[in-house]
Amino acid sequence: MFVGTDRSIYMITRRRLIYVHGYDPMGPSGYYGLFGSQIRKATSVWGLTADVGPLTLESRDIASWTVTCRGPNWQVFTQYDFVRWEDIINKYTRQPIVRQIFRAMAWIVDDLITGTTARTFRASWKFGVHHLVLRFLMLAWFAISLATGIFIGWALRQGLDWHQSVLCR
Repeated sequence: MFVGTDRSIYMITRRRLIYVHGYDPMGPSGYYGLFGSQIRKATSVWGLTADVGPLTLESRDIASWTVTCRGPNWQVFTQYDFVRWEDIINKYTRQPIVRQIFRAMAWIVDDLITGTTARTFRASWKFGVHHLVLRFLMLAWFAISLATGIFIGWALRQGLDWHQSVLCR
């Protein structure tokens, strides 16, 4: 409950945001650029002003930048701390795609066997559906690729008599 009539004393003027990004190799410079373009759009839509500070790579683990946003009767300073783990992501995304596919298949099977999928649905059916859709899309991609490869191999053997011409050389 607010006591008094001057609500401005309750306004937040400083914030600190710790951001852990998703599984992509974009890194702090990519997210900093994305943030800059989106804050420009937001300020034009909402009639605000924003001053974005430079990207600072504070350590191997943290990058940061600041932003000060202003409206007609308020101002907020925000420190964005960006948790860096693109080194880990790059380590795995540079591996052969076949290894990544088998790892993803193992992940799907493990989530089903251990009950993680069921627990996800119990916690949030919307997130569970999201996970299943992504899994089904990946499995469909794999199945279509495999079927296409098998079909092309069959067509080469049948239609072009490919297997004999390769074997006779």
